[in-house]
Amino acid sequence: MSFLRFFRSVLRRQPVKLTALLSCMIVSSGLQAVGITLFLPVLKVVAERKEEPADRYSALVGRALESVGLEYSMGTLLVLMAIAIIVAGAAQFITEVFQGKVCAAFERDLKVDLGNALLSSNWTFMSQQKAGTLQNVLGLESRRAGVAFRYLCRVCAAGAHLTVFTGLSVVMSWQAAIVLFVLGALTLPIVNIFIRKTRDLSQRDVEANNAYQQHVIETVTGMRFLKSCSVEAAQSLKLREFLKAIASLRVRVAACRGFVAAFPYVMLSLGGLVVFYLCVTRLGHSFAATAVFILLVSKAFAGLNVVKRNQQTLAANMPSYDLCVDLLRSCRESVESSGAVCYEGLGEGIRLDNVDCLLGGRRVLSGLSLEIPRGKTVALVGSSGAGKSTVVDMIAGLVKPSSGRVVLAARDLAEYDLASWRARIGYVPQESFLINDSIRANLAFCNTEASEPDIIAAAKASRAHQFIISKPGGYSAPLGDRGVTLSGGEKQRIALARALLRKPDLLVMDEATSALDNESEMLVQQAVDGLADDITIIVIAHRLSTIRNVDRIYLLENGRVVEEGTYDQLMSAKGRFYQLQTIGS
Repeated sequence: MSFLRFFRSVLRRQPVKLTALLSCMIVSSGLQAVGITLFLPVLKVVAERKEEPADRYSALVGRALESVGLEYSMGTLLVLMAIAIIVAGAAQFITEVFQGKVCAAFERDLKVDLGNALLSSNWTFMSQQKAGTLQNVLGLESRRAGVAFRYLCRVCAAGAHLTVFTGLSVVMSWQAAIVLFVLGALTLPIVNIFIRKTRDLSQRDVEANNAYQQHVIETVTGMRFLKSCSVEAAQSLKLREFLKAIASLRVRVAACRGFVAAFPYVMLSLGGLVVFYLCVTRLGHSFAATAVFILLVSKAFAGLNVVKRNQQTLAANMPSYDLCVDLLRSCRESVESSGAVCYEGLGEGIRLDNVDCLLGGRRVLSGLSLEIPRGKTVALVGSSGAGKSTVVDMIAGLVKPSSGRVVLAARDLAEYDLASWRARIGYVPQESFLINDSIRANLAFCNTEASEPDIIAAAKASRAHQFIISKPGGYSAPLGDRGVTLSGGEKQRIALARALLRKPDLLVMDEATSALDNESEMLVQQAVDGLADDITIIVIAHRLSTIRNVDRIYLLENGRVVEEGTYDQLMSAKGRFYQLQTIGS
């Protein structure tokens, strides 16, 4: 993204604030310029020992003072300079504070937009994203995008400074100003080469950071496996390689920044010496006029130097903004669609009619039909990849059917407001989602307004109450990162209690007991069996022995229902289910 495209992009995001900020910058620079130019008549008065205008600019100041009834004298001029300096300082302070507020608001709004866009995108899109990239964008890159905006503001402030002081320099001596402009025209193309180099290196730095974040996530989440297999050394070597590459890129960026800081300073300082010589010896300017001109030019050069240095830092951070904008665009193109009908109840239940589903070009479900009557417990079984979880995702509206339809209370699911439907679903996954907070906070995660009696009742229903009150702190006991203080069975009972606290119409047990020992599995199973007839339950199971008491079993293979019936019916038929159960036994 070029500087102008970046400027237009952020201007669209905050047009009023950015325009107001630019106006403040111009006013602040103008007031500083007034204070400096008043220095010329003061020098004239000191050098020539007479308190009357001695040149065109001094005459202009004298007429302005006369029009308001003030005397042209050193005292008056110094008072005016003091007032201009004080007002310019106040304006600069106000501008800096306003700039800080605008920059903070920009970064905050960008992060809020990213978070909302991710949460509003559909599950198909989200499931294809890399966790490391998302973490990097939401954390580091969005912060660096804020840094880019902050340096854009600094470039604009320095640009306003440069414009005002350059204009005054031209007014005072256009011949000398031309010499400096030619020198600047020769310097800037060389500097711009290094600024573009900085932008390219920074883009590679963003890509390297994405890969590094992904590696960190994989290492942290797989720590038990890595230690069990004794491959820590290999992971550590990869970590060092990532960090070495990132460090190398940043050293090269620092070298480019150093050149951009040093080269213009040397060239323009030498140019200032040449101009001073020309003004005094060739152009016939007085010492006072030459001194003020050099002061104005030095201010203009300082602005130019700040522009180029900040432009380089801006170029180093603009790829982060590009990454944020690209993710925002992708999320908004993949926003989740929803109907307008508010869910009011299951009616007779849920039905899938001849459903097909394509995910990533692969047919996951093919002509699948099944029914889940209200108040019944239904099990979905089959080998990995048979389509069990996809059926549940489709019922929750996370995945859309390619053909066929999902019917909920005699209406197509596509007609419903999905938020109102999902609010009535309790979901217990194989790996429990737990936050680093108290047991109470985890139980009330999906229902923050739940009362203490309701929380305790849900815990009792999931057979979790006894082990909770046995812990120091009871319901206020901290769980640690991802529930590290709990056993597998305790985690699942917490997850079940959280689901029940929503008082759901539909409870989904997605292989919730597959990783548990027999005792823990029995406790969870007892809790689920105790809910029979109160709510509709879908159980996804690999252990077929855990679904003896369900009302109906659907056996899926290759995205199709190949057998259905009760446990006893399927065992009596001695078909595919019977074979799987025999193998499992």
